[in-house]
Amino acid sequence: MKKIVLFLILSGTSLFSFAQELKLSREIKLPFSPAFSSIDQSGNVYLVSDRGLIVKYSDKGDSLLAFSPKKNSPITLIDASSGIRPFIFYKDFQEYAFLDQFLTSASSNTFYPDLVGFADYAAASSDNNIWLVDANDFSIKKYNLTTNTLDIISPLNLILDQDDYQITQMREYQNLLFIYDMEKGLYIFDTYGSLYKRLNLSKVPFISFFDESVLYPLDGYLVFMNIYSGSKVGIPLPAIEIAHVLQNANVIYLIGADRMGIYTLNAK
Repeated sequence: MKKIVLFLILSGTSLFSFAQELKLSREIKLPFSPAFSSIDQSGNVYLVSDRGLIVKYSDKGDSLLAFSPKKNSPITLIDASSGIRPFIFYKDFQEYAFLDQFLTSASSNTFYPDLVGFADYAAASSDNNIWLVDANDFSIKKYNLTTNTLDIISPLNLILDQDDYQITQMREYQNLLFIYDMEKGLYIFDTYGSLYKRLNLSKVPFISFFDESVLYPLDGYLVFMNIYSGSKVGIPLPAIEIAHVLQNANVIYLIGADRMGIYTLNAK
């Protein structure tokens, strides 16, 4: 079949649809509707319920392990990208924990109150410390877990409105810190907490990362936005409900309210 490249307009931004398609290889019935998801370097998928239950699936979709929290509370963030120590953060309790590969956890930890007023969001850093957004003084902070000190304090008030922001995701990726505000865009900060650039992205409920791209479903397409250039390509999605999208190599995981579809990314 002759490959065809289509030029489309998506939300006012040019998008090229490249000659690849998704082919379903397996569909798994889920025990709950995932509130959050993450994927590690081996392609294992971690799904989180609204009560904090975590289930780990293999890259083929087999259920491997489960983590049942002591408190039935929503998890604000999970990041399993390291594959060794999945990080979880509880905003309501101002607690964080690192799980091991068997999804067991030491006791949860809290930040020193004289250093952190209220962590609105927190994410693990590549040097085994924690990035956070402190709502009290509205700043980005890097919390050193070894010394219980702050390595970095960077004000946010010149970038976001303290009285009108909606941060829904936060992650360090490729030595950059990404903070996603559903209304304002995707903000990218360098290793010192200084603004590097902003990507024009909004109204998307969930984003993920692979290679040099941000992934998200929008208007019937799986969109790949390049982190550095902002260019976009898209692949048509099947007509199913999709809340989360994850990728590992040429495998795409489309996660809905009660099912997870495992797709291979193939040339047409």
